[in-house]
Formats: sequence, C-alpha cells, structure tokens
Amino acid sequence: MAGKIVLLFRAPKEHGEDLFEVALQAEGYITHNVPVLEFQFMNLDRLAACLQCWESYQAVVFTSQRAVEATVKAQSLAKCLNTGEAMNTNLQCFVVGESTSKAACEAGFKPQGAGSGNAENLADYITKSLLKPGKPLLYPCGNLRRDTLSCKLKVAGFSLEEIEVYKTVKSSHIKEEIEAVLHKVVIAIGPTTERELVSQGIEVMATAPLPSPEGLLAAIDQHS
Repeated sequence: MAGKIVLLFRAPKEHGEDLFEVALQAEGYITHNVPVLEFQFMNLDRLAACLQCWESYQAVVFTSQRAVEATVKAQSLAKCLNTGEAMNTNLQCFVVGESTSKAACEAGFKPQGAGSGNAENLADYITKSLLKPGKPLLYPCGNLRRDTLSCKLKVAGFSLEEIEVYKTVKSSHIKEEIEAVLHKVVIAIGPTTERELVSQGIEVMATAPLPSPEGLLAAIDQHS
C-alpha cells in the first residue's frame, strides 16, 4: 500500500494544513494535486481606467485573491499607458478571507474585514465602517460571484461599480497533468468530479462515497 500515488483533483491549498493530504500521507500515499479549474483575466483595460481615477471611489472591495491579482495587473497596465495617476493604495480597502487579505497587503493596500467569514458579513462590516453612503465602491470580481454582497450594500444605499476581471473555466490541461503522473486509472472525490473525468476520457476506478478524507481513504482501500 505504501508509496501508491493518489491524485487530488483540486488546486493545492495555499495556506495552512491540507487535511486531505495529511490523512493520505499518514497512510503512506504519495499525493499530487491536479487543478480542474483555471482563471482567465478580462476587462483589465476597463479596470485600469478606473484605477487612474481612484479618487472617484470611496473604497475598493476584494472578495477573492484573483481579484487582487487582476488589480495588480491592471495597475501595471495603467502605468504602461501613462495616461493618469496610478491608484493610491491608501484608498480604504475591504476584503474577506485571510488569503485575499494577504494578497491585498502584498499589493500595498491596508485591508480591513478579513475575519468577516463571508460576503454577507463583509457587507455588514463595510456599512458599519463607512457609516453612510458616499462615493461608489470599486468592486473587481469574478464571473461566478454571488450577488449577496452587492445586494446588501445597495439596500443600505451604497453604490458599487462591479467589474468582472476574471472568469473561471475548466482547466485545459487536466489530461496532460494526469498522464504526467500515471497512465491507467484514478479515484474521484464525489460524482461531480467523476463525471468531469469521464468526459475528459479518463477512466475512473472508484468514487469516494463522501467528499471527505475518510471517504477517500475508504474508496482507495476498497479498490487496492
């Protein structure tokens, strides 16, 4: 059993302990992460134009690390265009999540609200912090965002300028990445992943009954 390879079909965890990897490695398995999604940036020219008139905004809001990455790219684009002043990173900045907060810090912002936990709580945090509506809030976001944040802020009287700056799509390299590690069969974490693998022409040996470390181990043990 020891030394067998297990592919985990999701992006590797960037911060903190990965419970799936810990559980599998404790049983002697070698783990490899294979991302099933990839991100494509978009509308960076539009965002760059907004960043050049940053004084028109009351604050900037980030709900994902990718949105921060897009903003950094847009800032670079704005500097290349040299058509206006670069964004002042002293602009009030609100985020949700520690990874997003870290990315915002690295980009030069002073983020607030990282511990809110979710978009709904972040909206409450923003309304309490800003006290009353003023200039619009700049909200770079992804195509799969939920409308919880924008709805709550709009109900409270705040105006948001939402710009889709990245989209989430299926990875175009799944099969190649799998074949680089092994050539036969794999175990899927859940039926959704199984369907996607089959659609990619990849044989699935077993599917975990539950999307948990214990469920994955059970599927592996049953078919090893």
